[in-house]
Amino acid sequence: MNEHLAFEASPEQNLKDLSDLLNRLAKFSIIHESFINDVAHLMSKAYPKARKAYICSANDIKKNANEAEYDDYYVYFADNLWDFIKENEKVQFIIDFRNAISVLLKLSDFSVMDDPSVLTKLIQMR
Repeated sequence: MNEHLAFEASPEQNLKDLSDLLNRLAKFSIIHESFINDVAHLMSKAYPKARKAYICSANDIKKNANEAEYDDYYVYFADNLWDFIKENEKVQFIIDFRNAISVLLKLSDFSVMDDPSVLTKLIQMR
């Protein structure tokens, strides 16, 4: 993996690119659609204030609501959090979004490339 990640100048473009990447991976069944929700769930844990703000905004819940009032709601797409991320946290959000995708991909069956069964699985999928 590159030590120095190359990102576009615009965090908004990076957000779009990462979201498009997930959608394309799902389109070709490389990931299951639920993977997108898993990424959003992980990002929601990393940015709980943005999660609360998004859920309250999207569901007409008071901003000063206690956790019990919004805890049953989910963020289904990580980019839903974007409008609620502070300006000085947006670059870090992009890095975290990218890393969330990477980490969750590595947790899948095919992440252990030294495992000989990976090749066997790949061949069996032909």
